[in-house]
Amino acid sequence: MRVECYYTIEAKAIYYKGMLVGYEPNGVWVLAGNDLLFKFLPGNEKAEWDAKEALIRADEMFGQKRGMDHLSYIRATASCYSSNHTKIKKTRKFSSATSCIESLLARLPKLRYESHDWHCILLTSSVDRSSDR
Repeated sequence: MRVECYYTIEAKAIYYKGMLVGYEPNGVWVLAGNDLLFKFLPGNEKAEWDAKEALIRADEMFGQKRGMDHLSYIRATASCYSSNHTKIKKTRKFSSATSCIESLLARLPKLRYESHDWHCILLTSSVDRSSDR
């Protein structure tokens, strides 16, 4: 049986010479029923810590029964200087929140998004890196 899942991809901010130049997908948040899960690629311990804190703040604001309010709050309150989230999307392709999160996480390195998919839009699209050569 398929479940209705809502998800957002989280991405960490990438800086070059002190300037924000883009975002790199590094984690997934999935809501299915009252299950709100998050998982990050290896090496993103700070993002996991930040996610736990964001979930605690959402629980304090909306209560322990997790729902769309939690996911929307987490997406909306993410700092554009450290991370970014795609729009919340809906899928019925998976049998559980866990299978959804694992599938999306496995595809993260290959995912590419347009700027309109993100909560924070990156205004600087190119960086002169000629000084690196």
